[in-house]
Amino acid sequence: MRKSKIISSLWVKITVAVLLVLFAALVLINIIIINTMGNSLIERRMDDQKKTVLSSVPELSALIYKNDWHAVADYCVAFGEKNNCRILVFNQAASVVADNYSEFYGVCVSNKEVNDCLFEGMSFSAGTYLLPLKDNGSFVSEYIPDKEGRDEYWAIYTAARAEYDNELVGAVLISSPFQDIVDEVNALTLRIILISVAVGIAVSVIIVLLLRRYFRPLKSMSGAIAVMSKGDFKVRAQAGKGQDELAELASAFNGMCARMETLEESRNKFVSDASHEMKTPLATMKILVDSLINQPGTDEAIYKEFLSDISHEIDRLTYLINDLLTLVRMDKSEEVPNYVPIQITDLLDKVRHKLQPLAAMKGIEIKLRSEGDPTVVGDAMKLQQAFSNLVDNAIKYSPEDTTISISITKDSKNAVISVSDQGIGISDEDQQRIFERFYRVDKARSRETGGTGLGLSIVESIVKQHNGSIGVQSVKGSGSTFTVELPLQPLK
Repeated sequence: MRKSKIISSLWVKITVAVLLVLFAALVLINIIIINTMGNSLIERRMDDQKKTVLSSVPELSALIYKNDWHAVADYCVAFGEKNNCRILVFNQAASVVADNYSEFYGVCVSNKEVNDCLFEGMSFSAGTYLLPLKDNGSFVSEYIPDKEGRDEYWAIYTAARAEYDNELVGAVLISSPFQDIVDEVNALTLRIILISVAVGIAVSVIIVLLLRRYFRPLKSMSGAIAVMSKGDFKVRAQAGKGQDELAELASAFNGMCARMETLEESRNKFVSDASHEMKTPLATMKILVDSLINQPGTDEAIYKEFLSDISHEIDRLTYLINDLLTLVRMDKSEEVPNYVPIQITDLLDKVRHKLQPLAAMKGIEIKLRSEGDPTVVGDAMKLQQAFSNLVDNAIKYSPEDTTISISITKDSKNAVISVSDQGIGISDEDQQRIFERFYRVDKARSRETGGTGLGLSIVESIVKQHNGSIGVQSVKGSGSTFTVELPLQPLK
């Protein structure tokens, strides 16, 4: 199983592919270098031999034209000794008339290079041949090092057309081994191969280490995902110290893990808080009901009082469930928003009229002041709910015979709405958490006023849905001001 996993590993596949490309490139480069070098050395030897054979043509052509065969033979012997080569002179019929090794006199030798010069009209022709090594090996001994154990050798045949007064008189052929070049290239080839193998191994080790290090974040993420699948969101991938794409991916993955961990903690806290909030009114109702059951013959007035308390707890539970459902609906991203142009002043005036009777019960006056008439784009029902929650909170936490002020202004980009009260105020510590779900500044007071701890969370969610922002300024004991900023309707 582990072997199969290693074989299927992405970094192993990429490493093998890179190494195969590397070795293929090394082989190709070696072939090109060796062939280029060998061909260059052979071509240089051919050029030298061409110059050599062409240097002999003028004098030999004159001697052949005069039929001075003794002089031709002497010239060939001297020329072969001087240039360390074998030289043969042919007549027009391709018969050998001179050989510095005295082997082929009078023999008609079939040779491509000679035939090219005699019968194809070429002035020069050359070719390479793999020839058997003669037993005595005398005429090639100086050109073939370590000839013991050899059965053959490489030689260059170079022929030139011999003319005298523009008349064909024969051809000259020079044979010279280049086994020394072949041996040198073979030795150099072996050294190049050994060096290439050493370099290839070194580079392969470096590539394997680099790829392994490069893919470490990916492997770490794979393990982290396996751990996450079991419900553990605290796991993190090793992002590494680089700035490459995989490091960025690992960093983004860790960010996602952190957000999921926070979301999971928030969900658990939300479930715990919701359960606790629901448990309280249910427990209260159970105590009241048990008291009625266990006290037969209770006075009717007490019955009504207990039933009134139960009704109150049911209302609290209903408010809580409604607020929870509101948050759930707003968390659904697939809900299509019903956005229309809204006159903020008109909307807040409706909120003021709606809540003024509730405020009047405590002798509280709600004042509305508007500078300009800003227009925003949004869902009127949701915005009305958000501002109703803010004003309702201000009423709940304000003492009797005070004033709640609603101020509407605008800047170049936003409509700015402020709701100020003269209530109990909020401490600096509590200001950091008041928008959390189920968070209460004063838990006992909140329950007395019927609060669920979700009102400001709902306000914040609605404002954020409208690409706005909400903040609070407050001093303990001196009231609070909540400020909402909503983008103005774009000009057409």
